[in-house]
This record gives sequence, C-alpha cells and structure tokens, in this order.
Amino acid sequence: MVLFVGTSYLILIMVLNIVMLLIGLGAGAAVAWIFASRFLKKAQQQRRDTFGNLSAEALRNNNESFVQMAKVQLEEKIVEAKGELGKKEQAIETLVKPLRNISANSAPKPTGASLPKRPILSSCIYTPNPPTASHCRPGPG
Repeated sequence: MVLFVGTSYLILIMVLNIVMLLIGLGAGAAVAWIFASRFLKKAQQQRRDTFGNLSAEALRNNNESFVQMAKVQLEEKIVEAKGELGKKEQAIETLVKPLRNISANSAPKPTGASLPKRPILSSCIYTPNPPTASHCRPGPG
C-alpha cells in the first residue's frame, strides 16, 4: 500500500505541476497580450503621427511649388501683356498722328453765327431742260 500511496502522491504532484504550469502560461499569455496591445496602440499612433506629418509636409511643399509656378507664369503673362499693350499703343499713335496733323494744319471752321442765311427750299421741280437757272421755290422760313 505504501507503493500505491507514493505513486498517487507523485501523480497528484505531477497533475498540480501541470495545472500550475497551465495557470502560469495563461497568466503569462494575458500579461503578454496586455503589453502587446499597448505596444501595438503606441505603434499605430506613431504611424498615424508620422504619416500625418509626412502628408502635411508633402502638401505644404506641393502648395509652395504650385504658388511659385503660378507666380512665374503670371509674371510671364504680365510681361507679354505689357508688350502687346505697347504694340497697340504704337499702332493707335500711328493712326492718330496724321489726324492730329490734319486738325492742327486746318483752318478753324466757321461757327453757325458766321454762316450766311439762305432760304430753305421746300420743293424743287424737276424739269429736264429748265428754262431758267432757278427752278426751286423757296419755302416758308
């Protein structure tokens, strides 16, 4: 019977050791899970922050280069427009200069007060061979 009690005792000890091993493994797995989840959350947050910073920097650089290119193109268009404006001003000056010369050299035109008054002709009679030079009758007024 001693042999049987000693063997039972050893089996009981082995079972307890296995149970304790399983409990230890479970506790270790739980602790590892907690630390791993915290580590993963930190890693995810760091990736989000890194990606956010990189994307913000890329957007800022893209906007700066876009604005720079727009300024260059705008300056080119302004220079082009000024050149075209100068050409148009020269063309207008070429057209207007003869008119200025004509108006400066021409005699002043008489005003309405200095014109002689003529009778208004109300009707003219057409005759193929007028007997006299005056074939129009003066009208009233």
